Amino acid sequence: MGVYQKEADRLAVLLDWQPTGTVAEIGAGHGQLTLAAAKRLGKIYSTELDDKLVTNLQQLDDEPPANSKPPDGVPQDRGGHGMPQKLLVEELTSAGFQGVQTLNDWPNHGYCAVFRKPRL
Repeated sequence: MGVYQKEADRLAVLLDWQPTGTVAEIGAGHGQLTLAAAKRLGKIYSTELDDKLVTNLQQLDDEPPANSKPPDGVPQDRGGHGMPQKLLVEELTSAGFQGVQTLNDWPNHGYCAVFRKPRL
């Protein structure tokens, strides 16, 4: 079992994924986790700032996004791969999302931050 399948399995348990569920993956890279997660979900939205990687993601999707650039106010360059956890939390909370949990034991010295969109 590959690392991305293991991550998808861990997220499925953590977030109680359902076949009709919808999630967003921010910083999808080449899309390996996107594909592993798509096997368990009804819909997955994937974003990526690297134009070369966006091309790969668009090939996975029937409907490529109309705009692959970050929204106004979001910096283009956050200093390399990934983004600092503090900046992610600031941007998502200012956009109205609620932090649920942060796991700092993610593979490759990474982290996984779980946010939910408030129900209106």
